[in-house]
Amino acid sequence: MKKILIIIIVLVLLILGFGIYKFNFINNNGPLACTEEAKLCPDGSSVGRTGPNCEFALCPKINSLLSEAEARVIAEKLCIKGGEALAGGIYNNNSKTWWFDANLNATREGCNPACVVSEETKTAEINWRCTGLLPLDSGVEGVVTIGPTCPVERLPPDPNCADRSYTTSIQVISIGSPKSSPFATIESDKDGKYKIMLPPGEYALQPVGGSVMPRCETKNITIEPSKVIEVNLSCDSGIR
Repeated sequence: MKKILIIIIVLVLLILGFGIYKFNFINNNGPLACTEEAKLCPDGSSVGRTGPNCEFALCPKINSLLSEAEARVIAEKLCIKGGEALAGGIYNNNSKTWWFDANLNATREGCNPACVVSEETKTAEINWRCTGLLPLDSGVEGVVTIGPTCPVERLPPDPNCADRSYTTSIQVISIGSPKSSPFATIESDKDGKYKIMLPPGEYALQPVGGSVMPRCETKNITIEPSKVIEVNLSCDSGIR
């Protein structure tokens, strides 16, 4: 009777031990499915969750041989003097240049100066970006949105998954200008709204996205005298 009791106790311990081992093995080594979330990075791109712990991947760096900090040093040395200042830098991938809006002591009427740093030559110059017309009664306004905001589209559409307003810089490029240099740069507000007055002519509106995502559309527009046209812009978040 005593032997049977010992055998039963041993069997119970073996079963419990096997169960504990299997539970730990499955939880520590079994496959783990990550949710299809995306995180927006400081440069405007998006990354998803990956790895055994489903952590967000590292955000990409701007694809430039010259960092913003390095470009700013060049800009401050060559473009500004005492009491003058530079705004945050914007990288133009088309012309391989960094653009810093410049607050200069001596400026020109109707101009919006910027210090432009060339990635290739590592030199800087002031682009005055003058309109030549004051006051202006023509221009463009609209809203910048980004989407999708959910990994899977739903039917009927989920209001929480609708495209959202996107705060970003918008480069206004005068079509035919050398190296596609921005004629002006504006910011959309927290509601994605933007507005800029422009002289009549042909322009391209280019919202600044990320090095990978979001990918923003470029729209060509025609500004006519005494008219403010409405042009909405969209960016693809990359969320799928």
